[in-house]
Amino acid sequence: MRVVEELRGREYSLSEIIEYYYKIIENKVEIEMVDEKNGNLVYGIQIDKIMIEKNGNQIIESEKVDIISCNLELVREVCSVLHKNLVSPIHLVDVLDDNISEVFKFNSKIKCIENAL
Repeated sequence: MRVVEELRGREYSLSEIIEYYYKIIENKVEIEMVDEKNGNLVYGIQIDKIMIEKNGNQIIESEKVDIISCNLELVREVCSVLHKNLVSPIHLVDVLDDNISEVFKFNSKIKCIENAL
């Protein structure tokens, strides 16, 4: 996994500062079709949320979806929308599932190749 781009967001309240990091990640995958194997790069999104309390304590939440699309521009658009709306890590999978899951359904099998990048 490699971070391709990162967008940052921030929220303030009386008791804490919340920082968001929206990362476009790149993974190498192996795609198995009927009688062939093919290597390819795919892109996903990781969201990190850091809550910094007045006393200095930090609480970190993180979530990622490794495979969204082979189309980097599409993943950039999705990441930009998540960033503009300050979507938290806990909602990442639900937001993607509700809005774009139907677009990416197909019959091939995809597996991430660990440490390929």
